[in-house]
Amino acid sequence: MEKLIEEGYVLYNGQKAKASIKLKSGDHINLIEKEAEVLDVKGEDIPLDIVFEDEDLLVVNKPRGMVVHPAPGHYTGTLVNAVIAHSGTSLSSINEFCVRELYTGLIKILPDYCLFVKMT
Repeated sequence: MEKLIEEGYVLYNGQKAKASIKLKSGDHINLIEKEAEVLDVKGEDIPLDIVFEDEDLLVVNKPRGMVVHPAPGHYTGTLVNAVIAHSGTSLSSINEFCVRELYTGLIKILPDYCLFVKMT
């Protein structure tokens, strides 16, 4: 929240907020929607331990400690960078909620495996 305040995305009674303000009854706080950062994720030649692959799915044994997807502080060297290089395509984001739920279920059964859905 402090970073959003510093970057001017929080208004206090219509003015840019300061982190040191003390809220009182009747004060108004507004959050300005911050545009999502678009990452240009590129494939990287990183060895993969492929457990299963067909035209729709890829199951990989994820090395311990390897970051799964690019995020602030980890834009390269991730499992997703390796999978993109291997598959030559972007990963499917269709029905992301279902994929995330399936992935969560797999973690409970197979803690070191990651499931990727390929675009067709």
